[in-house]
Amino acid sequence: MPLGRNHRPPEILLQQGAQNDWMPAPDTIDPPSSDTMLPLVAEQIGKMNGRASPGFDCMAASFIKNAVVVRPKPDGRGSERVNVLAPYFAQLFNLLYDKAGIPTCWKQAKLSPLYKKGPLLDPNNYRMLAVSGTMYRMYANVIRSLLT
Repeated sequence: MPLGRNHRPPEILLQQGAQNDWMPAPDTIDPPSSDTMLPLVAEQIGKMNGRASPGFDCMAASFIKNAVVVRPKPDGRGSERVNVLAPYFAQLFNLLYDKAGIPTCWKQAKLSPLYKKGPLLDPNNYRMLAVSGTMYRMYANVIRSLLT
């Protein structure tokens, strides 16, 4: 793409290229089914840190992680622990994936100052730590594992 003083801006060149069909079509991914999404959600719930701080959504990771019921296995041998919230989260994440959006309240994060070194009263000796919401972190991890 020629750039410089005597050439058109990149936006116009891209528009002309799109009109001439030189650009490849974007990759498309079929929306996941509930059967696909449920194991991903259950896996991410199992990986959650129960001591992680919740964001503004006030969903404690320990609550999500420990919302389990003990059921007998389908083959009748022994029992298994099943998270009762996983199917509902899978339905919610499927809906969000279909709508291609994230709730606005999930995009907020708590900022906490962390002391680095030096005088305590100097604001330059702190860095900010952003704590995003539990639901947003779980949704982002599920989408990442779905796409990779």
